[in-house]
Amino acid sequence: MSLLTPYYLFVEIAFLFPRGYGEYSETYHQMMTLLVWSAVILILITELPTIAKRFKRVGTDSILIAAYFFCAIFITLFTRKKMSSGLQQMLAAPIFCVFLLQNMKTHPRNLLDSLATVFIVSLSLNIIITHLAFASHFHIIFLGHVQMVSQYGVAALTVSSLYFMTYKDKKIKMGYLILITLLTMLTTDADSAVFSALIILIGFVSYKFKLYRVFLFKAEIYMIGMIALNIIVIYLTVVNRKIIPGLDFSGRRFIWQDALLNIKNQPIFGYGIDGVLLHTFWTEQSGGGFNYAHNQILQNLLDGGVTLTFFFWMMILAFIKPARKIPKGKYRIVVNCSIIALLFVMIFDSATLYSYMYIILALIYSAPVLCKEKSMQRKYDIKKIWHNIK
Repeated sequence: MSLLTPYYLFVEIAFLFPRGYGEYSETYHQMMTLLVWSAVILILITELPTIAKRFKRVGTDSILIAAYFFCAIFITLFTRKKMSSGLQQMLAAPIFCVFLLQNMKTHPRNLLDSLATVFIVSLSLNIIITHLAFASHFHIIFLGHVQMVSQYGVAALTVSSLYFMTYKDKKIKMGYLILITLLTMLTTDADSAVFSALIILIGFVSYKFKLYRVFLFKAEIYMIGMIALNIIVIYLTVVNRKIIPGLDFSGRRFIWQDALLNIKNQPIFGYGIDGVLLHTFWTEQSGGGFNYAHNQILQNLLDGGVTLTFFFWMMILAFIKPARKIPKGKYRIVVNCSIIALLFVMIFDSATLYSYMYIILALIYSAPVLCKEKSMQRKYDIKKIWHNIK
């Protein structure tokens, strides 16, 4: 067996490792952390020589993606005077992103297949272990907090869909991954997971019956639309409650209200990554708080004010812009559905606190590569058939 497969599996297991027990066991949490940083070191050792060779050919998209992470680090150092927490967001996530982008160029089939393997094992164990050990725990499952299931699920569905469309093999494996992912998303107590699964299902229906038009707009249009919807939801929920008085979104109103008060005090540079705690009426008894805004725009504003928010959306734009180069309608549907689902999740959850978002974005960015792979595979199959006829 090639060393490529165990290398991929180790890195992917480290970043997709089930987080549930980490809420209760410090030893388990430390083990997860050790895994992530071991994977980071391995990536640096393995990928840096190749990156160094290509450094002179760095494009605008790569600069915009890197700019977000550099900005996050700089603002955190500037506002907090230290980097004692949030290191995985600032350092591990961009290195994982490099790993994904680099290997989607060189070995897309191996990368997608190994990702599918890790997702299948994690999701299968989640169903069993959650039922046995987490049934009585509020909003915690074996994979982690239910708020991450939407991103995790969209990533798994994107992996399985793109692999099957490109290579047309391992149908049982990819079909099982799709089914178990949808089952997890639809049965988890998280509305964002349910709605993002429904978006993917609508995309599947469009794919199956060739109703392409809805999902063939430029990716930038979906981004602008979702940003606008994001702002409208916050406005109706917190700023002007007279229009729809009952909007609450499972207590997010109180979280967003406190987030806006904090943002008002530090609008330009925010507080740095993990630099401020949010407080609600249910945290008053414990005296604690949390750094999870349950909304990506508010999270960006807390982490780095309007400065980091600008660079974040420039990064998203850099990731999704290559989607316009996809010539095939079926690929465009899968990619645009993934974009819409991810951006929808950002209305109700903070995607940057996890690494799953970067799997989705890296696959979206690399979709034109898969289209070329598909064309090459088709030419190979035609030659093989012709050779057999002769």
